[in-house]
Amino acid sequence: MVRQIFIFLLMFMSFSFAKGKCYFMERIPSIEKSSKIVEVSCEKATLASTDMDYFKKVFNKEGNLIIDGDQLVITQVFDSFYSSGEHGYHIYMTGTFLGLNPINCYATTSEGCGALEYTLFGMIIRDFYLYQAKHN
Repeated sequence: MVRQIFIFLLMFMSFSFAKGKCYFMERIPSIEKSSKIVEVSCEKATLASTDMDYFKKVFNKEGNLIIDGDQLVITQVFDSFYSSGEHGYHIYMTGTFLGLNPINCYATTSEGCGALEYTLFGMIIRDFYLYQAKHN
């Protein structure tokens, strides 16, 4: 419990001091397909990352909250339906990146971030930068 509170506090600080733009990216459907990304207000992203009822109300789908600032901060949010039998969203992990290089990673439902998680983050970063290239 203390660990989860610490992680949420770190994530909140990441969003609180965010500079730049914020986005919501739907969960990647497969390795071959890219995901839909929409720009959202950073206030909305901050609140959604700390209040799962608000997240469900606003987004109502699994996905990633992304802050594009001095560093790229990605938070993965997944539906806990399969484990609990009821729909409810929870934060799985937050990674901070400088370019493609991971700086840190905080996970709420595992002991940390391993190769699989960084592979998932890599696909998210790929799609995000492709989206940026198309829209800038």
